[in-house]
Amino acid sequence: MKVQAIFNPISGALLLTVALAIIAGAQADSDNDTGEAQSGNSPAATVISKAQSGDRASQFKLAKMYESGQGVAQDGLESIKWYRKAADQGSAPAMVRLGEAYDAGRLVALDQAEAIKWFKQAAQLGNAQAAYQLGKHYDTGSGVEADQTESVKWYRQAAEKHMPRAEFSLAEKYRTGQGIAQDYDEAIKLYRRASRKKDATSQYRLGLMYSAGDGCERNLQLAYVFFNLASASDDSVASDARSRMNDISSQLSEHELKDAQSIALNYYNSTERQAPARRRRNR
Repeated sequence: MKVQAIFNPISGALLLTVALAIIAGAQADSDNDTGEAQSGNSPAATVISKAQSGDRASQFKLAKMYESGQGVAQDGLESIKWYRKAADQGSAPAMVRLGEAYDAGRLVALDQAEAIKWFKQAAQLGNAQAAYQLGKHYDTGSGVEADQTESVKWYRQAAEKHMPRAEFSLAEKYRTGQGIAQDYDEAIKLYRRASRKKDATSQYRLGLMYSAGDGCERNLQLAYVFFNLASASDDSVASDARSRMNDISSQLSEHELKDAQSIALNYYNSTERQAPARRRRNR
């Protein structure tokens, strides 16, 4: 799916000013949660030998190999054993894998208390995925007593590492005033940050806010831009975003519509150019 676009110079000064502000460069995604897996293309025997000698990165890689069955026979118990060995040596990604396994009852029996224990250990080491998972648990009261203030704390930690899902979740807290004082400006700032990383739910939320004037000045051109972007995704919001975009298009003049389409195309292309750099940083 592509954004709908007509190539036309942008002439609306106010819209251009706002558009340039929201298209401005994406934040660097500095969280390197998968760094432990960097051991090259070593044969399984070499990985096993290094893991047995205590090499943390090899222990993490071997755990992933046993989990997926890549290079070795698939074995959930062996996978957990090696994740635990890597985690015991301070590997935050291994802690996250253990947390996710216990949280989902995958490879081990479901145990949310154990999951939260591992997520907390990883989050305390600065791991964004672990912090985000803790935010969700405290948000929903899953495995712990619901605590919106605690949820905000962990969402914020993950958002500070530029994790789009965490940025969206923290924005939702600011928008609704759950666990923190309501602040629409901060919410919009966070939705925009996540939107630059192609988070369709954030794009959709911005479309809703601009179309209704919810916490911001009503602006149908910007609403069209963000619904257009969300409609180009494979997210569950895409269909409704497309419908709302088409509804708005009938309320815009031909000139306004061309401007909005041009902005959407520029925005989309800018996120496409930034995506490879983000992927390289996350390896």
